[in-house]
Amino acid sequence: MTNLAGTLSIFSILLTICSILGGIVAFRNGITRTANEIQERVINALETELEQLRQRLDDLKEENTRLKLTIDTICAALKSHGMAITIEGDMVSIRDSSGSQTTTRIQESEQGPSIESAMRSTRNDSVSRTTAQIQESEQSICLQ
Repeated sequence: MTNLAGTLSIFSILLTICSILGGIVAFRNGITRTANEIQERVINALETELEQLRQRLDDLKEENTRLKLTIDTICAALKSHGMAITIEGDMVSIRDSSGSQTTTRIQESEQGPSIESAMRSTRNDSVSRTTAQIQESEQSICLQ
């Protein structure tokens, strides 16, 4: 009987040790699986965000090209009316047929740079005449 009790005791200890080891292994596997799932979700989210940013970059490139073409068209239209516009960085120089020249800085706002607000920043007769000519040209461009 002592032999049987000793054997059951050893068997019970081995079973407890195996259960503890099995629990540790199962816990580690669960953590690894959860970490892998989280990592996969993060990778998918980042890939989606990257694709959206690429699409936005392409859209902005197209918009930039369109805006450059619009500016070139406006400059050509004003040139045909005797006005020359030069854009260098954030400075805009406007020269009319009488030879007067006005240089202003592009003022950025939430809606973007505004020629009208830039023109209002300098107060002289040439600017007033130039603004009127720009508005007339813009209206004729819009009507075409």
